[in-house]
Amino acid sequence: MSGNGNDLIEANVIQVVLLDFDSQTQPLRGDHIYTAAERNAILATLQSDYAHFNYLFTLDATQAQQLAQPTGGQYITLYFNKPPAGGKSDDLNWRHVTLSGTASIDVNPLIGTGANQVSPTLAVGNTSVNTFITLSAEIAAARAGAICRPVCATAMPLVLSAPACMPALIP
Repeated sequence: MSGNGNDLIEANVIQVVLLDFDSQTQPLRGDHIYTAAERNAILATLQSDYAHFNYLFTLDATQAQQLAQPTGGQYITLYFNKPPAGGKSDDLNWRHVTLSGTASIDVNPLIGTGANQVSPTLAVGNTSVNTFITLSAEIAAARAGAICRPVCATAMPLVLSAPACMPALIP
C-alpha cells in the first residue's frame, strides 16, 4: 500500500563532485597554489571520507560532465580559494532533491603566521602535517555534505566550521 507521505528514496544514484582548484585562485591576492601532490591528497581524503556512499570525486571537469550524464548532467563543484574565509555552500539540500550545487573552500585566511592562524606545517609526533591539505579536505568534506544532506543526516560526514574542527591543531 502506498502512503501519502513525501518520502524520498534514492537507489544507486551516483553523486559526482568536481574539485576545482584553479578557476578561483588569484596568486596576486596571496592565494595558496595547490600542487599536484596536495590536490591528490585532498582527493584521496574525500574519497576515503565518502567511501561508504555513492560519491565520485574528480579533478577533471570533462570527466565530471561525462559521469553526470546519467543523472541529467548535474554535479557539485567545490571551488578552492574562493572566499569567504573557511567557505560556504550555496544551498543546504537536506533531502538531496538536486544533484547540483556549488561550495567554496578558502583556507588562506586561516593558515599563516598570524596570531589567529594555524601554521602551514605542523609537527604531529615525528610526522610533518601539511595544514593546507588537512584543513582544505576537512572543509571540502563539510561543504559537500551540506549540499547533499540526505534525510538520514547522521550517516554522512559533517563539519560545521573550520575552527570547530581544529582545536587540536591550534598551538
